[in-house]
Amino acid sequence: MRYRYQYQSHQIFHIARKTLSDGRMHEIFGRTTRYMQMWAADPRHCGVTRRNVLDQVALFLDALDDHGRRDVAHAALDLLAAPLGLAVVEKDGTATSDKGCPDLELADLAVAIGELGARIREARKDGRLETTELIRIRNAHDKARHELDQLLDAGTRREP
Repeated sequence: MRYRYQYQSHQIFHIARKTLSDGRMHEIFGRTTRYMQMWAADPRHCGVTRRNVLDQVALFLDALDDHGRRDVAHAALDLLAAPLGLAVVEKDGTATSDKGCPDLELADLAVAIGELGARIREARKDGRLETTELIRIRNAHDKARHELDQLLDAGTRREP
């Protein structure tokens, strides 16, 4: 799997330890310096490593997905991304039509775009854009994008 930034989890912890200091890392994670050293250790070159928090979260999200709760895994990722002003969206081409018919997908898309418009109008009513409103707008935008991808899939799927 390719990511925008090509870091492995141990590399992220290595950089974080240098950037934030072990003291700050201890405040955040409540673990000893030795734990953080093991989290940041390259498993290819170090005999003593420990599965770090990012690896544990990845296992957690994978388990949720395996149990049919991809929505909860997605919400968890959105929660992690929110402080950076980001949101998680599916990769292009991963959406599969749930209707199999372009006309039905178009109807879903129209509803999603209407919902996006309603969220924008609701948020701008008082002239201020609150963080929670911005999150709702982005979620509605992601839903509309997903519906558009499903329409594309339904319209370009080759019949078996």
